[in-house]
Amino acid sequence: TATAGSKTFTVNATDKAGNTAQLTVSYTVVIPYTFVGFFSPLGPAGTFAGEFNRGSNISIKWQLIGPGEVPLTDLGLIQALQVAPNASCSGAPTGTPVLLYPSATGATILRVSGQYIFNWDTSGFPNGCYNIVLKLSNGTTPTTIVGLN
Repeated sequence: TATAGSKTFTVNATDKAGNTAQLTVSYTVVIPYTFVGFFSPLGPAGTFAGEFNRGSNISIKWQLIGPGEVPLTDLGLIQALQVAPNASCSGAPTGTPVLLYPSATGATILRVSGQYIFNWDTSGFPNGCYNIVLKLSNGTTPTTIVGLN
C-alpha cells in the first residue's frame, strides 16, 4: 500500500481435511496529494511560460506533495504528460494532443530531489505555441503554455 494505484492480493487456504479455497481481492490505494506547481524554466500553471528554441530540450519540472508536506515521486500518480498545439498561445489547446509520457519511445520521467523531471525534445515539433498538460491520477490537469520559435 506504499504506492498509489490498483492492487490485488490472493489468499490460499487449506483445511485439515485437505480442502482448498482461494480468494483474490482487488483494491485501490489513493494517496492524497497536491500539485505544487511547474518549476523553472516553465511558468506557473495556467500561464504562458515563454518562448523556447525549437529543437531544444525543455525540462518540464513539477512537484506533488502528500500528507505532512512530504514530496511524492510515485509514477503511479502520473496518468499522462502531453502537448497540444495552441493557435492563440492562451487558453485551451486548439490541436490534437501528442502523448509524451507514457509513450512507446521509452520516454521516462526522472525523480530527483522530490521533483518529477521530463526532458521534452522539441525537435519534431513545428514552430508555434503548445499547451503542456499533466494528467494526474486525482483527476486534475495542470497546464502551462510554451512557444517554440
